[in-house]
Amino acid sequence: MNTRGTALQEFHASYSLEDQRRVVSLPRKGNTPLPSNRLNAERQFRRLEQRLERNAALRYMYHDHILDYIKKGQVEIAPFEEGTADKFYLPHHAVKKEKRGEVKWRIVLTDPPMKTTCHL
Repeated sequence: MNTRGTALQEFHASYSLEDQRRVVSLPRKGNTPLPSNRLNAERQFRRLEQRLERNAALRYMYHDHILDYIKKGQVEIAPFEEGTADKFYLPHHAVKKEKRGEVKWRIVLTDPPMKTTCHL
């Protein structure tokens, strides 16, 4: 079977629904350890905070959406811990879409650029 077929089988095998949320495992090649991305994730979060400070509408939307995600258990607040080399963070940012005079915002999980090679 080709690589795409194998990846699709692994996706379907790991997919599940838990408390009305879709859960799927990250595809990985073997037992390759993930590099630490905490510094990149923190840097991206600081940029988001600066953007929120400059835009009240965005700040309101972000606050409303992220609290909803937390209440639903879809995301969790990453605690400040030293020695987080075994953790991998999924940073996020806000995206604005305007259509027919209506503005919609959404929060998007981001894969930040890595300085190290990571083969998932």
